[in-house]
Amino acid sequence: MDVANRHLSALPREDLDFIVRTVVKRRTDYDEIRNIIQGKADLIDVMLDDERLFRRTMADEEAILRLSPFLLFTILIRKVHRDLKNTTFTIEPVGKRERLPIFDAPRVVELLDNEDVRSYLADMLSSFTRVGTTTLYFKDGRAFSKRTFSDVDLDDVLELAEILPEDSKFSLYKRAGDICLFLTGVYPDYIFSQVAEESSSHRTQGESRKVRDMADYEREGQMFYRQAASHKMAKVVGMDRVLSVLSESFTLARKPLTIIAERYVTSKRDQWFKAWPAFGAGTASGAGTTT
Repeated sequence: MDVANRHLSALPREDLDFIVRTVVKRRTDYDEIRNIIQGKADLIDVMLDDERLFRRTMADEEAILRLSPFLLFTILIRKVHRDLKNTTFTIEPVGKRERLPIFDAPRVVELLDNEDVRSYLADMLSSFTRVGTTTLYFKDGRAFSKRTFSDVDLDDVLELAEILPEDSKFSLYKRAGDICLFLTGVYPDYIFSQVAEESSSHRTQGESRKVRDMADYEREGQMFYRQAASHKMAKVVGMDRVLSVLSESFTLARKPLTIIAERYVTSKRDQWFKAWPAFGAGTASGAGTTT
């Protein structure tokens, strides 16, 4: 529970107030209760499975503004976990609009029984509500060229990993795995659209970015999580085990993300995930030259 404890113990006051005022009904000393549970992951954990948290979150149009993204997605991940205990199948995207039932729900439930996996998935989803960039300057003679890398663009992350030293690659391997998991789980329609465009030769002549299908993203995602798990920094930050699990269970790990995107988020998907435009147009990456 290293990952889960760390995240739950760090929930901000606003999140704790939301939890307490939603779950606690027989007492009104909310500030006192909040002070009691603050920093105590075991007490917070018990309260997070209360169905009233999910109902209030879904009824609040401004939940993404009121709550930390981590708490928002924690509530949704836990809802998926509870729901899958009452079914035998998940829905697998096999085309932009085509879906097939796959009888793997018990295996997804078993994966989500791992508290660190649930916490990691919530934190990973949270990271895609914003876009981060890294800018490097390169000297060529007397001129300097600037290259900006987006942390939501897989090709950018991989290019950056080739440049930076080994000690800095843990976060990049991990991020590459996250991008693969996020896209296959939350935006499979984007993947199918890209493949369809490539097949029908609609891509522009100057566009050289690699087009990946679902199998490519799954294979690479497994590989990147495995590389992250084996990096020396993984054990230092207490993430080696959860990253290994995600590498081994990548296909199962994307199932709860698809349920969130297609059942709970639906029309709010692009509103919540502000990082999305960077995928389609590649606009978060760019290069310029100054002298």
